[in-house]
This record gives sequence, C-alpha cells and structure tokens, in this order.
Amino acid sequence: MVLLERLGPLWCIPLIWSKPGEFATFALWWLFSRFVVRMQNQRSTVVGQLVYKNSIDCARKIFRNEGFVGFYRGLGPQLVGIVPEKTIKLTVNDIIRARAMDPETGRIKLVWELVAGGSAGASQMIRSTFVREYQGLFIQISGRSLQIRWRLCGYLFADL
Repeated sequence: MVLLERLGPLWCIPLIWSKPGEFATFALWWLFSRFVVRMQNQRSTVVGQLVYKNSIDCARKIFRNEGFVGFYRGLGPQLVGIVPEKTIKLTVNDIIRARAMDPETGRIKLVWELVAGGSAGASQMIRSTFVREYQGLFIQISGRSLQIRWRLCGYLFADL
C-alpha cells in the first residue's frame, strides 16, 4: 500500500495497458480453439475426404459460410462461465487478505499474502479443472452420435 501511495496515479498505467493485450489474447485463443474443434469434428459426405485442408482453409470456409460472426459463435456462454470463476477467485483472495490484515497498521505479512494468492489460485484451479475440462470435452464430442456421447460420459464420470 505504501508503494502505491508513493506512485500516486502512475500505478494504474501497467494495469490499463495490459487490458488490450488480454483482450487480444482471448480473441486469438478463441479463434484457435474454434479451428481445432472444427478440424477435429469435420465430417464429409464422401468417405475419406476432408472438409478442411488446413487452418487457413477452415477460416476461409467459416467466413464464407457464416460470416465474421461465425468465428465467435458460442463466445457468450464461455464468458458466462469465466465471470463467476474470476469472481470466486478475487473474493477468496479479498476474504483471506481482510482476515490477515493488521487492524492497526493495515499491513499484511508476506506469508499471508502468499496464502491469499495461493488459496485464490487453488479455488480457480478447482473450478477450471473440474468444470472447464468437461465443457471442452462436451464441445469436442458434440458432433458425434448420442450413443457415443453417453458412452464417453460414462467413461469420464467412472473415474471420479
């Protein structure tokens, strides 16, 4: 806190400049995963013939058939899943920091800073590992028949 007070409003400059990078990274990650899923689930009317030759061909065909919106179809539900995850992570961090803060000085010992960050990361990891992996699997198998999907789900939940 003392460092932030000394810097004044300058501390927010790296935070502000990091947002365009985060947005660009997320946008490119979404495109990459979109191409991967399309290439994995490609079906053709002729046996042995592929619909997409490579990622560039996949992008061209998505743009031609679905327009620009086709690249980001399904992004809304993905964001709806991310917002609660980040909210839980930041809440856990804030709760632990508030309990560990010295009421007289308003400082937090380094050990408690590490515990707060580690706990927040653990809460995010639990959410990410147990939910997002299953979501990704369900997206990948969405093009398959219902019987195959139920069989894969049975194998998946048998390990739990």
